[in-house]
Amino acid sequence: MNSKTLKSGFLIQYLTFIISGGTLLGMMCYEIIKEYYLPDISKWQSHIITIAVTVILVTILSAFILRKQEKLHQEITEVIKQANITAEHLIAVINSTGDAIICIDKKGLIRSWNPGAEKIFGISEEDILNQSICRFVPPEIPGRIFDLIRQSSEGEVSQETAVFLKNDGSRIHLSFSATSIMASEGEEECIYIIAHDISVQVAREELLKMVNLKQHLVSAVSQHDVNNNLQVLMLNCSLLKELTTDPEIHNIVSKIEKQSQIISNHLAFMKEYESLSAQVPMWDNTRDLFDRATVPFQESPVTIRNDLDDLEIYADPLIEKVLYNLCHNAVTHGKNPTFIHASYCIDGENCILAIEDDGIGISEDIKTRIFEKGFGHKSGLGLYLIREILSITNITIRECGVPSKGARFELVIHAGKWRLVMSGENPSPNC
Repeated sequence: MNSKTLKSGFLIQYLTFIISGGTLLGMMCYEIIKEYYLPDISKWQSHIITIAVTVILVTILSAFILRKQEKLHQEITEVIKQANITAEHLIAVINSTGDAIICIDKKGLIRSWNPGAEKIFGISEEDILNQSICRFVPPEIPGRIFDLIRQSSEGEVSQETAVFLKNDGSRIHLSFSATSIMASEGEEECIYIIAHDISVQVAREELLKMVNLKQHLVSAVSQHDVNNNLQVLMLNCSLLKELTTDPEIHNIVSKIEKQSQIISNHLAFMKEYESLSAQVPMWDNTRDLFDRATVPFQESPVTIRNDLDDLEIYADPLIEKVLYNLCHNAVTHGKNPTFIHASYCIDGENCILAIEDDGIGISEDIKTRIFEKGFGHKSGLGLYLIREILSITNITIRECGVPSKGARFELVIHAGKWRLVMSGENPSPNC
């Protein structure tokens, strides 16, 4: 029943009091008026007038209260109708869903069991009612279900993934949650468990892991064998150069060595790229990340400045390698930079993490090409790999430095992938 209906019920009780009081007040007023303005009427005339006034007042107030009662009855009827419709919808959802919806009491005894539960566990409601839910729990984890019951009775909604037993003893993987429902007066409190069968999903994940493991194994063995053959080829090239002075043969051998080195670089790229899918993204403090990434440069003449206080980002663990490679590029290709500076600023919902130096910078004509596969010195895979690692968690990278004044790489970290853990009173900088 809604608040409006309750308010109407209170109004009727109030009006009943008004009728009684109003009738009494009307009669008193009439007696006073009669005494001053109608002193000569007889008793029987006075009684008739009193009765008439009383009947009129009661009739008017009764009609008003009856209208209110009728309106209240309509409201109650509509509330009951809506409640019945809602109940029918809920019953239809419970009976049609493929998920198991199970009601148990605090002792773990099953009180209701929907068709989804019958399909998942392989047993009908009539055969399982009043039996313990522990019947479907593997013997190695019997206490977990009672922990779930306890948490639910305390108002906590638990979300779990676990192995259960079907009626035939086979095992299934279920993702399930439980919540406690407050009982009406005289009824026992119950806990509802909603379970979804994820056995197919788990089986696919296990199969995918096995396939990936086999692919990594075959790839590792193949890379090892090819690399060994390349080493033998390059050694033979060196011996051939020593055995002949013919410039044409030297030229051909140099070309073979160059192509062998390209193949070796590609093998190194394959090994690095395979590691991208082997680790799970996580939250990490950027100041600690940058400190670890710049350890190899602490003894160099380049000054390292770290202003990444309070910032944490959600990224692949290889983010440390990204920061290292950006610093290594500055030291190697920056033509004697004097500093490398790491900082961040807030740009709307995004956070910009910048790594900049005061080296020679990057010319405008190649700014958009430096992240392409194959561009640059040696293998041309450094910045390309950096972009791929960052893209795992939807972080983008761009170069915004000024040529001849230094390079500036900006990592654009989108909303939800960064957070500030304030350790001081200084406000976060805006871009």
